Amino acid sequence: SDGRYHAFCRSSTSRQLVLIIKDSMLQSEVEFLPPGELRSTIRTPVFTRDDSRIIFTLSAPGGLQIASVNIEGKDLQRLTQSAGTNSWPALSPDGKQIVFSSSRNGNLDLYVMNADGSNVLQLTETKSRNIRPTWSPDGTQIAFTSARDGNYEIYIMQADGSLVQRFTDHSERDDYATWSPDGKHMLTISERDGAFDVYRWNVK
Repeated sequence: SDGRYHAFCRSSTSRQLVLIIKDSMLQSEVEFLPPGELRSTIRTPVFTRDDSRIIFTLSAPGGLQIASVNIEGKDLQRLTQSAGTNSWPALSPDGKQIVFSSSRNGNLDLYVMNADGSNVLQLTETKSRNIRPTWSPDGTQIAFTSARDGNYEIYIMQADGSLVQRFTDHSERDDYATWSPDGKHMLTISERDGAFDVYRWNVK
């Protein structure tokens, strides 16, 4: 993105979280109102690499699904249609794949699909939550949050789901991993002594 557009969620007088697409060049904004009941919401918006569409989590009757609209807030496309939760979409650096968390098979595991929603493949299979995936800048690895060892920690695996390694190791929570542009560092929101702060880590 060249920074022209910004996308965020806004709550006003209703229970809905709506998607706001702001054009900083024209000083204008478009509002996309999620379809369905008043409790329908939009979360976790991300731009495609060419800024032509915005991918997000759509909470509506029937569960949480991954969907997208164009830059004008039109042409709603539902990329997932499974039961349960489908959330936390992250676009690969080349723009060709989306990794996300889904409970379609019972537990929250990580899946990857093509950017158009086709060819869904399961990457993790555990009895705990695997959530908030994020791609490394070179697209070869995925960092994510998992409670597989008793509490929330950051894990890193290859993009095909292999070679899963625990990245953080602490009795308190580590979450919301974000890679640096060069892939050498990672930011997390981590709990230490009961307080949450931003932590910076070296990635080997």
